[in-house]
Amino acid sequence: MKKEMPEMRKVEYGSQEYEEIMDLRNEYFRKPQGMDIRNEDNSIDEKSVMYGGYLDGKLMSCIFYLPKDVNTAQVKAVIVDEKYQGIGAGKYLMDFIEEKIKSEGFNHIILHGRTKVEGFYEKLGYKSYGEVDIYNTIPHIWMEKDI
Repeated sequence: MKKEMPEMRKVEYGSQEYEEIMDLRNEYFRKPQGMDIRNEDNSIDEKSVMYGGYLDGKLMSCIFYLPKDVNTAQVKAVIVDEKYQGIGAGKYLMDFIEEKIKSEGFNHIILHGRTKVEGFYEKLGYKSYGEVDIYNTIPHIWMEKDI
């Protein structure tokens, strides 16, 4: 049986959907470290192109990209709610955002991913560069891919 993939919706900065995404990001990226994303400067989100993934009307994932220069976009905030992990939703999100980025004329993607998911991105063709660094107490690595 084929697993249902999320409906991807563009999310506007400051909207109710954006607030739901902030809750999801906070749950997965900040609360485990005893932090709150709303105590941070998130103004960069206004320059990002943001998408939420919805199943049965419920937010279950998010992914953003931020234009860096005429050729490069940075993928950010890749989250799949743990209830939906293991069905291919992460790959679906990455395929979706790569296609969006490519359609906007970019040909290079960078991301700053947690080292524990480096293998996932490698399977999608990303290559690590630079040294491992600590971002909000979590080891991260820069990765890139030409599209």
